[in-house]
Amino acid sequence: MSNDLIFTSAATLALTDQEIAILKSLLKAHDRAGFYMLYNAMTDSTEAGLQSRISTFSGYVGGAALAANRLAQVEDGPNGIVGNTYPGMYELSQHIAESALNSKDRKNPTGIADNLPKNAGLITDPQFFNTADAAWTVENVQESR
Repeated sequence: MSNDLIFTSAATLALTDQEIAILKSLLKAHDRAGFYMLYNAMTDSTEAGLQSRISTFSGYVGGAALAANRLAQVEDGPNGIVGNTYPGMYELSQHIAESALNSKDRKNPTGIADNLPKNAGLITDPQFFNTADAAWTVENVQESR
């Protein structure tokens, strides 16, 4: 791993190999909130801050996420009305965070660790949002609605 500072063409400080490794280790430990909060602290990503509140069910947006996930679990989860099409809120939340790191969208991978060193570990908030959308699509959650 390199400790050299790298700047992007937009004169933004790129994430180091060590920082990417720490983000990966947080996800390996299933610490989604820590992953989002650390990425937010590193980059000031608004979307990462939002995802940290969603994944911890904090504030209004987190409460709404908890309620929506609970309804999806009742409707589509194990033994739900539709049956087994929803993996559960914690598993889905983990997949969404993993997609932010390595996008599940193989046609247009825009995750934090996709296309390194070109993207320097930095993604825009719309790209961050799209990684979550890709994870929902892979899980077939959107199609069940």
